[in-house]
Amino acid sequence: MKINDLMGDVISKYDKQSKILDKNQPKKVAKKEVAAPAGAVKDDKVEISKDAKILLELDSSNGLTDKLYEIKLAVNNGTYKPNIEETAKAILKEWKGE
Repeated sequence: MKINDLMGDVISKYDKQSKILDKNQPKKVAKKEVAAPAGAVKDDKVEISKDAKILLELDSSNGLTDKLYEIKLAVNNGTYKPNIEETAKAILKEWKGE
């Protein structure tokens, strides 16, 4: 059985409809870029909120990011050896709510 025999009529109706829609769509007009006047310089600005600055200070001051970076490198290199006993103690401590 050929798929074209079953779907041919549906596909041709779709093609006709899409052509009609294409004709009715407004044509896109290319935008022309206008050069800035001589001496005019447009500067990009980035503003960081006070809350973001506080978070940046907290993140960089606790040294945790350095340790995480070292662990990530060790995992990627295949040299990371976790301390199983310390991990188990930390899990139990968290479960107990200590």
